[in-house]
Amino acid sequence: NSIGNVHGNKGDRGRALESYNRAVSLFKQAHDENHPHLASFYNNIGIIYREEKKYFEALDFYEKSLALRRKHLPPDHPDLGGSYNNIGVVHDCLGHYDLALDHYNRSLKIKLKSLPAQHPDIASTYENMGLVYEDKNELEQALIYMKKAQTIFEVALPFNHPKVVKIKNDVKRVEDKLKN
Repeated sequence: NSIGNVHGNKGDRGRALESYNRAVSLFKQAHDENHPHLASFYNNIGIIYREEKKYFEALDFYEKSLALRRKHLPPDHPDLGGSYNNIGVVHDCLGHYDLALDHYNRSLKIKLKSLPAQHPDIASTYENMGLVYEDKNELEQALIYMKKAQTIFEVALPFNHPKVVKIKNDVKRVEDKLKN
């Protein structure tokens, strides 16, 4: 899994996917196929497929990861929030906006219970929700969620962090759309 992470971080998705699949195969030889550690392997494979725009494959692996996490983790564990968020991202990419929002809401509910109020992961979910509302052309809603994300990012991260810069641009873009 770690070798796959290295390849993925270097942008070599082909080798990352190969490493993750090999890790899954080796891990299953030594452990039960429902072992909780497999959830992170499946999640990482889902990330690679999402980056390659193979959304149905990504969804399949994200759902496998979620199933294992639901089986082995407490209901308010932040990793469950991450799984719901990742599934929401794929639904957004597929244009399934209501499904995306449903998964983001599930993610947000868990993150609000399990993480500090100013945690960047909470801001990321707000940001994702804002982007979906923007895609749906519900610009007032988009702005509400983007501003929530901006508030948290500006408290939790340095002023020049890429997430702070991006959310400021997102807010400005939506504000400009509302003016027109």
